[in-house]
Amino acid sequence: MKKTTALIAGILMVLLGFEYLALLMSCSQLNVTPQASAVLQVTEQEWAGWERVQPVPPEPVISNREIKVGDKVELEWHSCGATVTIEEISEDYVRVHFVTRSTTILTAEGIDLSSNKHNWSEDIAYDTEYRLATQTMDAGMTWVLVFKR
Repeated sequence: MKKTTALIAGILMVLLGFEYLALLMSCSQLNVTPQASAVLQVTEQEWAGWERVQPVPPEPVISNREIKVGDKVELEWHSCGATVTIEEISEDYVRVHFVTRSTTILTAEGIDLSSNKHNWSEDIAYDTEYRLATQTMDAGMTWVLVFKR
């Protein structure tokens, strides 16, 4: 009886081994690619505007990090900032979801101090600057986000 059980167990192991090998071979023929990733470059620049003679601003802080779908990046300056969640990485853009705290989009015209836009998604093309700034008047932080392949 022991020999029969061992023989059956051996045959099952061989068959399952072949099944596993066949599964691996079929998966390699599918066009399975690793999860897409990109690089997020964040430039942080503090500013102050309450003095008649402006102090020299500190050097901007530039950081680069590899990102994948689902990653969250925290931008912080005192109680202001944003949570940036990566929703999609495509060939042409990165879709990002923003949840902000006293922070808004920085445009050529400046910032909107009364903006109620605090929860939105945006498709950002690669190598395009996307600017955020604190909704403050005397001092604050500017963040420039650039996605790279």
